[in-house]
Amino acid sequence: MLDELEEYEELIDALTTYIESGQSAGAAVHNRALAYWEIGDPERALIGFDQAAGLLPESHMPFQLQGMLLQKLDRPVDALAAFDKAVLIAPNQATVRRARALLLVDMGKLEESLGDFNHAIALEPAFARTREDRDSVLAQLGKPLQQRSPKWWHFWRK
Repeated sequence: MLDELEEYEELIDALTTYIESGQSAGAAVHNRALAYWEIGDPERALIGFDQAAGLLPESHMPFQLQGMLLQKLDRPVDALAAFDKAVLIAPNQATVRRARALLLVDMGKLEESLGDFNHAIALEPAFARTREDRDSVLAQLGKPLQQRSPKWWHFWRK
């Protein structure tokens, strides 16, 4: 990210000029929303993510980032709605599933979070943090931890 507030303001001005030029501006609107978030203007960031979602209907990112920002603003119901939209667009995107699972945990909806954790693990089994977070939820629920599938070479040892 940029170091100085002035650099963000210059970036926002440049992106605004580009957007106002009438060119295909979905990515520019999205990036401007990110810049607003970075400088501490969440309301303009949220408006920008809404605009970007309309301009980038096949992208889950505006909704995912909107969900993350809403969660940070302690608006969990709105955050969940944004994550739900991101999942509808990209159901097999591990980061979206993980983000929604973590929000569900924060909301105390532990059972509901397991589906997203398991889906994210199936998509990216090497990302250990998701497995650790899922196992923490299982422990809180008093359920046995799910074992990893054995490696193919372990079958030879039986």
